Amino acid sequence: MSPREEKPGLESARARLRDLTARLLAGRGRQTLPDPTSQTAADRALLVVDVQNDFVTGALPVPGAARIVPVLNRYLQLFADGDLPIYLARDWHPPDSRHRTGSGGPSPVHCVRGTLGAAFPAELHVPVGSIVISKGTVPDEQGYSAFSGQHPGPVSLRQSLESRRVRTVYVAGLGPGVQATVLDGCQLGFDTVLLIDAVRGIDGTSARLRRAIDGMCRAGARIEELGDVEREIATANEAATDASSLP
Repeated sequence: MSPREEKPGLESARARLRDLTARLLAGRGRQTLPDPTSQTAADRALLVVDVQNDFVTGALPVPGAARIVPVLNRYLQLFADGDLPIYLARDWHPPDSRHRTGSGGPSPVHCVRGTLGAAFPAELHVPVGSIVISKGTVPDEQGYSAFSGQHPGPVSLRQSLESRRVRTVYVAGLGPGVQATVLDGCQLGFDTVLLIDAVRGIDGTSARLRRAIDGMCRAGARIEELGDVEREIATANEAATDASSLP
């Protein structure tokens, strides 16, 4: 996707998409997914995808990327305060990567492992103990989805989430990897939540964004913002406290 300026109506389109999500899910059974209000907070994890220097101000800048960093920091603090798992997925390409764009053309060199472009922005406040998932680590691997990556071990993202008994994954970040991650999460059976106030660059225009989010909703994803997540975690904590006080 070639970088372009965000259109003035894009923010209002995002707001309308929350109503679209409710309508899409109203008539669709989701019995295979957990009820978010019946879970404990410990069943949840935050997954931040491709928030790296090259996607913010570098080789492949995503329009509006810098504006979501303060919101991402609030999510990171929320999950860190709750001692909940935090994952950061990153492109970690070799120098001879043959990565392609979504249209099939060669991609500009970006996020080469060990370079400043592959690093997380200094403005992103990554909590101690966050788990880094590296993807696109071999020349022919596209590595869009965080579920294609691993952390040292090697341990796949899916294995890591399942070992921590995570059921709900909240996804934020930049570029097409966000959509790929959400779709994979749904396919693998996780209750997958797109954090609409902390994503940019899923697709270019507002119409294409709408279609992309419609596709994620149809796959089973939910759309939420920071206030929704804060309430879910608070409700789960209160339920856990009440349960522990029962004789």
